Amino acid sequence: MLIDRWAMLGSGNLNFRSSLHDIEANYATTLPATLQTLSQQYRLDLSVSIKIRQDTSTLLHRLRRLLFRPLIYFSYWM
Repeated sequence: MLIDRWAMLGSGNLNFRSSLHDIEANYATTLPATLQTLSQQYRLDLSVSIKIRQDTSTLLHRLRRLLFRPLIYFSYWM
C-alpha cells in the first residue's frame, strides 16, 4: 500500500483470525528511497501485468480449485 509519503508491506489482513491467530508481519516506512523503489517496482509490475477477463477467470478458478483444494485439506491435518 502506497499512500502519499507512507508505505506498508506485509501479509496481515484486517480480520479476527489474521490479527489474533495467524502469524502475520507488516512493515511500514516513510523513508523516501524505499518509497521511490516501491513506487517504481509497482509501476513495472503494472506494466507487465495481464488483465483477467471473465472467460479466463472461470477457467483459472476451476484450475485453482482442482490443484489447491487437496493442499488445503492436507494443511488442516498438520
